[in-house]
Amino acid sequence: MTINFKFHNHKKKDGTQSLMIRVRDRDQEKMIGISGVSIDKRYWDKKNQMVTSKHPNSEVINEVVSSFHNKIKKIKPLYELKNISFNDAIMMLEGSGSIDSMLGFIDSVKNSKSAQWNKNTMNAVNRFGHYNNLKDPSFKHLSFNTLEKMTVQLLKEGKQPETINNYLGHIRALFNYAKRKKVIYLDFEFPNSLMVKTRRHDKILKTHLPKDIVEAIQNIKLKDQTLRSKAYTLRDFEAVGFWLLMFCMRGLYGKDITSLSAKDLNYDYLLKIDYEKKNVNSTRAIKGNPHFLDHKRHKTSNNMRIWLSLPPIGGLITILRMLVAQTHPEVSYLSTDELKLSYDDLIKRKGYDGIKIFKHDPKTDIQLDDAIWNNLNKHLKKLGMYSFESARKTFATTCSAIGIDSSIERALLGQTDPSILKHYVNFEDKRLIYVTQHSHLKVLATFNTIELFDIWLQKMYEVFDFKNDFQIGAPSSVVYNDFLLSLPKIIQVDKTTIASNDDWSIKYSLERQKRTDN
Repeated sequence: MTINFKFHNHKKKDGTQSLMIRVRDRDQEKMIGISGVSIDKRYWDKKNQMVTSKHPNSEVINEVVSSFHNKIKKIKPLYELKNISFNDAIMMLEGSGSIDSMLGFIDSVKNSKSAQWNKNTMNAVNRFGHYNNLKDPSFKHLSFNTLEKMTVQLLKEGKQPETINNYLGHIRALFNYAKRKKVIYLDFEFPNSLMVKTRRHDKILKTHLPKDIVEAIQNIKLKDQTLRSKAYTLRDFEAVGFWLLMFCMRGLYGKDITSLSAKDLNYDYLLKIDYEKKNVNSTRAIKGNPHFLDHKRHKTSNNMRIWLSLPPIGGLITILRMLVAQTHPEVSYLSTDELKLSYDDLIKRKGYDGIKIFKHDPKTDIQLDDAIWNNLNKHLKKLGMYSFESARKTFATTCSAIGIDSSIERALLGQTDPSILKHYVNFEDKRLIYVTQHSHLKVLATFNTIELFDIWLQKMYEVFDFKNDFQIGAPSSVVYNDFLLSLPKIIQVDKTTIASNDDWSIKYSLERQKRTDN
């Protein structure tokens, strides 16, 4: 392969000719124009393949020419080693690609990426296109000026620095991914100076105290007896209930709640169901601890061993399954007819799951899932509460307020430890399991979650005359002290007893009754 600088045959009126590059290899040849570079041939140094210093703009032009010299040095050995084709070499010199459209590239790789990646990246590219008046943004449109224009407009609209940096980050990741895939060969480098500085110490975190939850519950009112009004009020209860569930389950987000499944219990749940179908009124022990759910956090995939039998988690899950069946029948895991069935009848359903609240997949049905949580967020706001994110922040703040160690707090929240300790601390050690679960219990006790759960239920009784025996009727201090005394034995359990009529509501009610009797 030979690559040389040549001049276009056509001479312009001012006596200059366009500088070009000729690429040849046997029967293949291609002429590539160098945009914006036209000079008088008298100023061209053939030996050094540069513009002489006599040219008034020699520094500027030679900077462009040097960039092509560097490309040529890189391309020739790659081609000679047969790592790239002739067409690849041309695209590398031109700085073009086989797919120039950013949206087109996203579409070409969408099947190998998650639905969330597709959504986030599409949003970022569409924002970039919107602020630069581009219907179909291409990789060639990326420049400091176009990215800066988007950033400035977003700041004018009052967008948070984290949001702006998120858009820039997704566009940069898309660009780098396209380069790795050898779809584009642009030399553009993303300037770090475009990233907006975040002032975390100035940011006011929105968290709640127990009294805020009580006030929100008391704000729930039924306007009239119409079906529409009843459904709207049920969503009010549902919103507060989900906030409590997210808090009680150590700061989970909406997508985590949607993806809750009994299949993540610490024992073989499918084996349990299969055995119960065939062996009514009999018992059997299988390996695993029935008290814990090994949930992988949606955002980080970090495993969270959540103490599921710790009240009021079981009661919240059971009642929210009932509420969602009424308010969101199209996405509810249980139908209103199934609510009337016994446990023995329910488990006959193919693939029955005793914990699932919603039937859709938050990883693929992103828009549907977002719509559900956005709607419930509006109900929280109407009741005087912050968004569901505040449940996680409230849990973390409560951890800090009662002096829980930062590494334990990260484990509780399912966060990744950024320190070197992650290579040395084994959170599967039963001593640390005890400390982690004890800390979880302390947070729920400090926040008076038993009282909040009972107030939430009592208000539901008042508004809808909804009677059941889920109220616990004892203060958090008493309930959680009993569970704390049982924690050492709970951690040591390594067998789960399978018995018929073993659904959440019955188990929860029996536990409550046992504590009442004692």
